[in-house]
Amino acid sequence: LDNGADPNAQSDAGPPLLWACGHGKTAAVEVLLTRGANPDTPNEDGVNSLLTATAAGETEIVKLLLKHGAQPNPGSPPLPTNAAAAAAATSAVATGAAPPSPLPCVTSTTPLIVASNEGNLEAVSALLDAGADANARDEDGMTALDAAAAAGHQEIVSRLIGVTARPADVAEGEWTVEGVMKRAAAQGASMSGGGGGGAADSGVGLSTSAAGAGGAAGGTGAAPPGSALSGSVAAAVAEAKARGDAAFRSQQFQQAVDSYTQALDLYPKADLPQIPAEDRVMKGTLMANRSICWLRLGQAPLALADGQMARSLRPDWSKAYFREGSAYRAMERYEDAANVFFEGVQVDPNNMDLTAAFQEAIEAGRKAHRENQASK
Repeated sequence: LDNGADPNAQSDAGPPLLWACGHGKTAAVEVLLTRGANPDTPNEDGVNSLLTATAAGETEIVKLLLKHGAQPNPGSPPLPTNAAAAAAATSAVATGAAPPSPLPCVTSTTPLIVASNEGNLEAVSALLDAGADANARDEDGMTALDAAAAAGHQEIVSRLIGVTARPADVAEGEWTVEGVMKRAAAQGASMSGGGGGGAADSGVGLSTSAAGAGGAAGGTGAAPPGSALSGSVAAAVAEAKARGDAAFRSQQFQQAVDSYTQALDLYPKADLPQIPAEDRVMKGTLMANRSICWLRLGQAPLALADGQMARSLRPDWSKAYFREGSAYRAMERYEDAANVFFEGVQVDPNNMDLTAAFQEAIEAGRKAHRENQASK
């Protein structure tokens, strides 16, 4: 820095500040911030320093970032109002036309949701004091309160319930700490019994859905009715998935790939129409999880293949579209990325992360088109 190094320089790992935050280098973080590092600059995956520090459990760094002006709430662009408007925006990738709005940092969660899921009360309090939005949702639709309750963190639920809007389907008398915890426990039991709703990612991709994946993910050792798996094999799938999730959280992406592959290999070989519906939820989740690991390893074509399979298995799951689109984006196939992200918005119209990714793909395609024209 004394010799003129740029504190905001980007690399494959993102800016220096993000790396220092993820590795707990508090002194380095402080130096970078005082020398002009932007605490909100994301890496190419749309992850910024505050989110990284929160996920790493580095509470003192979280506080330091907030002290230096880090924004606790990632921005979100407006949702496309109709298919015609979205299609017109997608065409900007090829024509170089102006995108519909400026782009925010693209993330799949918020620091508050991550801290709540991890049970970090000190970080939760610091983020709330800095203005973090307790009603923000991740791409699975979970709030920080949902994440804390699903993970069993009653103290954090108590901290959040007063600043979180009561859902319309929850009676006023049930909107208590005990009521929220009971509701989360019931939902978790339902999920592990084979329902397989949207919150089936167990933290992968910085999504903090902690209710468990459908089918074998509940860890009960029982396969869902109709599954091609026996109880013991279902338990082995759940165990391998849990190892993959833990490896991902530790940024051991190749190890995570190996664990997810082990889980997938336990399923009988079958064409898509022959796969029982009860098994498609877990297989789709495993494919989506492995997809983001491939992406972090720089293997975009493999990430794309897994993302496409995840969408085939779970066409009603917004995260599968996010994974496929992210792989296209990494391959600089921006029009394909924009189309997939838009299709995901049709599945989940309230998913602001997909909307942000859709618009980011348009902007990236527009920039690439402009640079291509300039080089002719």
